Amino acid sequence: MGLANTTQGEIVIGGYETSRFTGQLSFLPVVTYGSTGKANLGETGSAENGVNKYWTIPGQAIAAYDVNGTQVYETRLDQLEPVILDTGTTLSYLPQAMVTSLLDLVTTNYTALALNSGTIQAYQVNCQDFTRQHLWFDFQFSPSTLTFSNDPVKIRVPLNEMVLPQDTNTMETATTCLFGIAPISTSFLNSVGSGWILGQTVLRSAYVVHDMLGLQVGIGAAANGYHSPTMDGEESNGVCVTPITNHHD
Repeated sequence: MGLANTTQGEIVIGGYETSRFTGQLSFLPVVTYGSTGKANLGETGSAENGVNKYWTIPGQAIAAYDVNGTQVYETRLDQLEPVILDTGTTLSYLPQAMVTSLLDLVTTNYTALALNSGTIQAYQVNCQDFTRQHLWFDFQFSPSTLTFSNDPVKIRVPLNEMVLPQDTNTMETATTCLFGIAPISTSFLNSVGSGWILGQTVLRSAYVVHDMLGLQVGIGAAANGYHSPTMDGEESNGVCVTPITNHHD
C-alpha cells in the first residue's frame, strides 16, 4: 500500500487504518539489489544503482520467549540478511538449519516431507505440540541497512500461529499439521545470495504498510485481540509487541 505526503493540489493515494494495529508503526527501509543480484546490506553493500526487486527489509535475528517472558532461544545472524515480505506465500522460508533449530525448541516429533530428489519441502508435526505450549517467536529487523540495531523492530508470532492444519479445516479438531516455516530453496538462494521469505504464517501477526513513494515498510502489531500475558505494556521501537493474529495489508 502506498502512502503519499501531500501539498496543496496533490491527490492522496493510499493510507492505513489506525484501528487495525496497536501502538505505533515503525518504518524500515526497502533493501535494494545490486547488479550481481545480491542485496545491498552491511557496510560492504552499495545502494548506488541498486534496484528494488522485492519488499525486502534488513533481518538480524529470531528469538523465542516462554510464558514467563524468559528468552529461551535466539539466533543472531552473523550479518544482516535480506528478508522478503511476501503476502502471497502461505509458509515462511528460512535456511534449513534455522528451521530445524526452531522445531527442536518445541518438539522432536516431526517428519520431513521431501520430493523424490530428497529436497525437503516442509515439516509435518503433531498439532497438539504447538497448541498446548505458550511460546512466542520474535522476528527482528534493523531500521538500518548498514548495521545491527540494539532496538530492533519486531514481528511477534504466537506458537499456535506457526502451524497449519492438514486433516481438517480447524486447529480444534486437527491432529496433523504443517510447521509454518520451511527450508528455503537452494535455487532461490543461488539467485539472491542469502535471506528469508516471510509469508502468511508470520505476516498475519502484523499490520504491514507498503510505502511505495518513500520506499519503506511500516510494521505494527495487528489489532485483533490476541493477548500475551508476558508482554503487557512493553513497547519496542514504537511498536506495541503484544502478539496478534490474522490481519495484514
